[in-house]
Amino acid sequence: MAEIAARMIFLGFGKYVRADKIYALEPLGPGERGHGARTRVWVEGIPEPIVASRTERSILGEMGMRDAGRVQILDDAVKLAEGVSVPLPAEV
Repeated sequence: MAEIAARMIFLGFGKYVRADKIYALEPLGPGERGHGARTRVWVEGIPEPIVASRTERSILGEMGMRDAGRVQILDDAVKLAEGVSVPLPAEV
């Protein structure tokens, strides 16, 4: 994996962390969201995750990992396509 530059990433709620210290992101579930909370961010040296008001995709994008979310999007599209049944045209 490419090395992440040691720049500051905005998490929302006035919080910033160094990009190279973020080691995990977890989207909050529907019941956990509220008042703008979207993602748990684990940062090296901080024992508890920080709650961010930004999605994991936007944080990853700012970290320079623009294609990180595309794999999930492709997986979701394939799953959707597999679940759709399309009637075949009748032979003439």
